[in-house]
Amino acid sequence: MGTAKAKKVVKKVATRKSSGKVLLLRTVAKDWKSYGGFLWPHKLGAVVEAPDWDREPECGHGLHGLRHGEGDSERLDWSKGAHWLVIEADARDVVDIKDGGAKAKCRKCTIVHIGDQKTATQYLLEHGGYGRAIVGLIAACGHNERIVGGDRCHLTGGNDATVTGGDNATVTGGYGAKGTGGDRAMVTGGNDATVTGGNDATVTGGDNATVTGGDRATVTGGDCAKVTGGNHATVTGGNDAQLRCEWYDGKRYRTAVAYVGEGVEAGVTYKVEGGEFVKV
Repeated sequence: MGTAKAKKVVKKVATRKSSGKVLLLRTVAKDWKSYGGFLWPHKLGAVVEAPDWDREPECGHGLHGLRHGEGDSERLDWSKGAHWLVIEADARDVVDIKDGGAKAKCRKCTIVHIGDQKTATQYLLEHGGYGRAIVGLIAACGHNERIVGGDRCHLTGGNDATVTGGDNATVTGGYGAKGTGGDRAMVTGGNDATVTGGNDATVTGGDNATVTGGDRATVTGGDCAKVTGGNHATVTGGNDAQLRCEWYDGKRYRTAVAYVGEGVEAGVTYKVEGGEFVKV
């Protein structure tokens, strides 16, 4: 990473609030240019208008963004130095693009936030975003609270929290939390947590946790945990844990079950081959 000191990003928030408005999340490259070479203003509160506006629900001919920050994470620029903007447009001027990964476009907008991934997604969260799957959201909630994020989010919840993230998310919950992540997510819960991940996820729970992962997942639980993995998953449990893993017998999927202390060992990683648990 090098030794250069990272620049501090200052959160910038416009104070104006309007009714009948829609917030959209978008990114621009380090040089402030978007696709096609369109140059975005560097100023908070700047009004931007598309020179080639067309209301057809197709990509192009407008100013693009993710409505309320929800949609396809691939529509954003994740490169280092990219600027994260929140733009505000009249609802009448916002058109959803067909097959656009939930992307939308507008004729005219005002830049209401300039920052990075963390500050822009936090702005959306604080301005009507609770309960929405905001892409790239970096946020935390306290005990017994609930938070939702979209793809590539980083969420942390306290004890008994409900924390949900999309694909490639990093989701962490405390004791008794309910944490859920999509494919390739990293989901971690404490003791008594219920932790679930999709395919290729890394899912970890503490003692007495219920830990579940999809195909090819890496699933780990503590003492007395219930650890379940999909096809080709690897599973690890503590003392007195229960291990379950899917396998395919050539005709149908079946579930192999093992109990730590009865043929399988605590703290050892297993996979299932031919219906039998074998050490990895």
